[in-house]
Amino acid sequence: MGADGATSLWTFEIEGPGYPGGYYTPAEEWVKAESAARWLALALHDFGAIAGDRENETKQRAREFAPLIEQVTTTHSWVEGGHTITVIRMDSSASDPSRMGTMAVRRRIRQRQRDLASSGGGPDDTATVHP
Repeated sequence: MGADGATSLWTFEIEGPGYPGGYYTPAEEWVKAESAARWLALALHDFGAIAGDRENETKQRAREFAPLIEQVTTTHSWVEGGHTITVIRMDSSASDPSRMGTMAVRRRIRQRQRDLASSGGGPDDTATVHP
């Protein structure tokens, strides 16, 4: 919950080798950072960024990712196993179908990040996440 009582939604995008089109974005978004962390760890394992036993390794990594995801205020990117991960925190109204919808919000956020990165701006915490 945000300071105003509004619920946030988290999602992520992974860029790297092995993804169709060069990146993977789940269709879902999650209210709990722990859930987003678990699905992020599973996706990273499935695409080879996390090695080892799927169950044990992804549980461990999800525990590491959850507090990081919880701290994201807009967007944050980092590299994990040669894959670039971007976590996106959106206002819950982004999932309202009468508004833009989460995929459109994500596309705008990521395009803004790419534009800033190519112009020399930083990729982290650069986007406004309101639809």
